[in-house]
Amino acid sequence: MARAWFHYRQWEDWAAGMYGLTMSEEAIGRAVALLSDHAQTETAMRRVAASWPVSVMYRLSATDTNRRAWLGQAACCLSARATQQETCAAWKRLSDVQRAQANRCADRIISEWEDDQYGQTLFAG
Repeated sequence: MARAWFHYRQWEDWAAGMYGLTMSEEAIGRAVALLSDHAQTETAMRRVAASWPVSVMYRLSATDTNRRAWLGQAACCLSARATQQETCAAWKRLSDVQRAQANRCADRIISEWEDDQYGQTLFAG
């Protein structure tokens, strides 16, 4: 798979504030609630895949990175208004079972995206 490159100003995750430096207990709590419910986690990840095509292409085409982590952080940013740092704090509060479920959700979305030739049709609209 070839890596896709985009300037950071084109990234929807950047525009949404995912890389902000805030640490709010409220946002961490929202991220914990999202990530601890695997059905909501998968829905939020699918929403990222459908709503942020540039960020998804950029991040998921980078097979040498932790794509699971990015997808979870993006889902928390889009659906729980949590930054990357807040999501990392939330992750530490999850049980091993909850982490495994969230990772399985991410694996499904990533696999579907890869199977669909970079997500050209599966997540459109």
